[in-house]
Amino acid sequence: MTVEDARKLVGYLAAAYPRQAVSGETVAVFIGGLGDANGHDAWEAARSWTRTSSFLPSLAELLKRVAEARDARTLQGAGDAALALPEQAMSLSPQRQAKSAAFRANLRAWAGGAITTGEMLTRATEIETETPPVPPPAEVEAAWAALQTSLGELRDPDARVGPGNPAAAVAMSLAGGGR
Repeated sequence: MTVEDARKLVGYLAAAYPRQAVSGETVAVFIGGLGDANGHDAWEAARSWTRTSSFLPSLAELLKRVAEARDARTLQGAGDAALALPEQAMSLSPQRQAKSAAFRANLRAWAGGAITTGEMLTRATEIETETPPVPPPAEVEAAWAALQTSLGELRDPDARVGPGNPAAAVAMSLAGGGR
């Protein structure tokens, strides 16, 4: 932010709070403190402050709002980029495509003002930590059959002794005969 832009912003804040005196030292501190700020973010922070507070902000309070404006702008830009890609173009599994679609819906709600940034981040965390889907019944049945076979072989290690039978090898080693 240029010195002139910072001076205009401080003038705006002083005009918004006419009952509070703003000294030349205060103006100098604000101008120096706002030097590294993005002009757009600083003005957004100042407008936000004047909508929500009855008192002139300290430099620290204003810089905190500047950082919040920057973070919101950055998140918005990332959301716009993410919304531009269809899930199928990202080579995602069907489960990840569903999570991506849910996340995008939350980004759209946030961008439209329907939810706050905090709510959007909470929902994103919930989407990412959802319980994985249950495998299809055929996969469960196949895993159950393999487990029953292995358990049967453990009960009767002589049924198929050899390196091709891991259950028999475990049973033999437990019995002390696999050395």
